[in-house]
Amino acid sequence: MIKLAKSAWPRFRGNPGSSGRSELPGPKELEVIWTTKIGKKIEEPAIGLDGTIYAARESELVAINPDGEILWKKEIYGHGDIPLRGMQTPAIREDGSIIVAAMSRVSCLEPNDGTERWHHKIDGLPSAPNIGPDGTLYISAWSFDWAGMYVISSTGNPTGRDDPKIFDKWKAKHHVEVAPPSIDSSGNVYIPFHANYTHPEAYTWDPEGRVAEDLFYACSIFNPEGDRIAKFVPEFFDSERHTNNAIAINDDIVHYQGGPYSSIYAFNLEGLLSLEVPSDRLFLEKFHFYESSPENTRKREKWQAAMFSNCFWFWNDETDVDDNGTRGILYGHQIVGYPAIGRDGIVWARTLSQERSKLDESALPTKIVVRLDAAKAAKERLIEHVAVVLSDSITANPTLDSKSNLYLGSSDGQVHLLSPQGNINTSIDSGHPVSSIVIGPKKSLVVASSDGYVLLLR
Repeated sequence: MIKLAKSAWPRFRGNPGSSGRSELPGPKELEVIWTTKIGKKIEEPAIGLDGTIYAARESELVAINPDGEILWKKEIYGHGDIPLRGMQTPAIREDGSIIVAAMSRVSCLEPNDGTERWHHKIDGLPSAPNIGPDGTLYISAWSFDWAGMYVISSTGNPTGRDDPKIFDKWKAKHHVEVAPPSIDSSGNVYIPFHANYTHPEAYTWDPEGRVAEDLFYACSIFNPEGDRIAKFVPEFFDSERHTNNAIAINDDIVHYQGGPYSSIYAFNLEGLLSLEVPSDRLFLEKFHFYESSPENTRKREKWQAAMFSNCFWFWNDETDVDDNGTRGILYGHQIVGYPAIGRDGIVWARTLSQERSKLDESALPTKIVVRLDAAKAAKERLIEHVAVVLSDSITANPTLDSKSNLYLGSSDGQVHLLSPQGNINTSIDSGHPVSSIVIGPKKSLVVASSDGYVLLLR
């Protein structure tokens, strides 16, 4: 049993719950110590026990020592000499080994030189791997018309639940995409996804496929063995517009962010499982509109109300309206990416611009980050929120250190340090468009850029 490493940043978003928070403090001042060119766009880095930085780019993993020197590079190959693509943020284990996932392959690499210890064949495009409390590996993957999850033992053996089409109850007719798995303290696995689905049951009364264009946002929940035990299905949309979903878990409070209307929901699994809602039928809420049955409509509304009442809180941009109906700065701004959640429950999230009346593809990163204080409810189902406006567009997911200091990066190279209250303490021009920021050892930041550089700030 090989667990996740207790390093500064061992996997995507820093921990199994993907909360975007490190257990170590970050720097109080910002200065670029070194810059190393890797080439091409780099995924969010992970950091090993000895401070080694592991940066994935397309088909290659690059190991960089704490002084900025490239130690080794490992190309992951599939069929013959063809390099694989789509490598995601690796996961570092407590023995130093590195779990990487690329198209069609999951590999375990040795930390000293990248030698492959074992590999496991998969289908589709994988997301960033995660590691459960007992060392079990979880990798979600997707292709054009299916989605699934692999469950692999710490020794690389399939556990018997490695069918790439675990979601085959819902065959996608057009498009499906899953996000990286997040794991709570009990080992339950949460995989958010969005897709254009047609449920097999729909074919019996919808042969023309009228519902095939409906866009679903949901989260499937599995127990540690890989059995699906619940779904969280907050809303359905009749829109071609889609945004990636995200799950971030803090103290077993699950924060679900998804859909084109900037919604964030906070719920816990125990409450979700207590609902008297048929699991399969809950997913089919939208289809009840086509059945023309008043009874089914009432059931749908009842189940939807039960799901909302189970949430601790939810927020979207439409709540940024005062008692006089005046719209605030956040109205019409879509929350995207992964939020960062502090120990005190404060939620930070970045935004995109959006015209609410026209859900087109022209939404761009904005200068606004939102601070949500879930502990201070302003009124029923509304939480206190504050917009922090920077001088440039935010392109990196927010990152928190152990002191609740916030680090943000932008497309013009700026790296910002904000206080827990949202005040800008200091900023620096890194010289490169920032794509991700993670907390490093010895009060440092590791920054990846969209033009292929890794930087250390301290």
